[in-house]
Amino acid sequence: MKKAVLVAGAIAAAGLLPAEETRCELEFALPEPWRNGPGAVAEKVLLAELPGIAAITLSRLPSHIRIDWRWDRGIAGAGNLSAIYPAIPENGSHRLVFALDPAAGIFNGTLDGVRFRRETTRVTPWNMGPLPPVSAVKTGRLTTAVKFRTGRLTANPEPPPERLDLSDRRGRLIYHNGFDSPEACSGWRMEGPGRVELRNRELRMQPQDLKDPHAHFVYWCPENFPSDFLAEWTMIPESRYGLAIVFFAARGVGDRSVLAPELKPRHGVFSQYTQSDVATYHISYYANTPDDPGRMTTNLRKNPGFYLLSNGPAPLPYGDNRPHRIQLLKEQNRIIMTVDGQKIIDCTDDGGYGEPWRDGAIGFRQMAHSVMRYSDFCVFELK
Repeated sequence: MKKAVLVAGAIAAAGLLPAEETRCELEFALPEPWRNGPGAVAEKVLLAELPGIAAITLSRLPSHIRIDWRWDRGIAGAGNLSAIYPAIPENGSHRLVFALDPAAGIFNGTLDGVRFRRETTRVTPWNMGPLPPVSAVKTGRLTTAVKFRTGRLTANPEPPPERLDLSDRRGRLIYHNGFDSPEACSGWRMEGPGRVELRNRELRMQPQDLKDPHAHFVYWCPENFPSDFLAEWTMIPESRYGLAIVFFAARGVGDRSVLAPELKPRHGVFSQYTQSDVATYHISYYANTPDDPGRMTTNLRKNPGFYLLSNGPAPLPYGDNRPHRIQLLKEQNRIIMTVDGQKIIDCTDDGGYGEPWRDGAIGFRQMAHSVMRYSDFCVFELK
């Protein structure tokens, strides 16, 4: 392990007690692009170890590339911090910055100027103690510089959202559910400890026990939709915390229906959908969980394999219980999602993760703590 170039001010060199927002800044360089995918070789590299405080690592997995800040066992309260990517290119040095202010509950990061969490995110204040002298920081083979500084975290300005209305792609209406009668969800299947209620032309879904951290569930529409379609629905996030996912183009192995009894049993555990006998895409378009608040991205993944195909902006403000209109277009191997006319995903599955998925079912997934309301679910052929 080569010695990195360590840069620090006099305060950091003596050990720094964060009485104000403090930045831990790293630079690292990759000898080649790191990408995910079926052929990716798993690898985990130490970027920096702050003795008694935390370890910062870079990992390559078949499913995604990941950066982690993991606290030492003696540090409690803030929770760990992670960010995921489909790839990190080889474009010279990459700059990684973490911001820490224990008293104010500030714990955030940037990679090449792009935030891990929303700027306004706060965690529970925690006790950390002083940062170690910079001379005690251990670094890995990819790290070229480490330094501590005081002052606020700066990030690249977020680009304005791209506006896109997919309504002109509506062809023949092939499915509509207004959730307006007791029979509206006849044939739908619940997997996991979820509870549904139909009222006021809405489908309200929540875990049977809101305090159960493992109460995840999926609710499947029984229809098989064609490979090319435009789906639309309105969603209201009633709870501040939670995670909402849509599965689509879902089929079982052997070209079976995703609801075929021959498939392995499923009861809401995520690996039963991402690493089992179900082939599907999924998009997490609302994500604000207690252990990962303020997430900045919408993620498109492909299963089995949990492969991250694309990141996009997270459009839904947390705690906003207004209705939001979702549009999801799939045209051959291209996938587009908009929320309130803001484009958040536009990705072409180019075959690097196996053949693109075609026709299949649509299902709505919610994780623990989530209370969501859905209305006016429509699926159209494309024109």
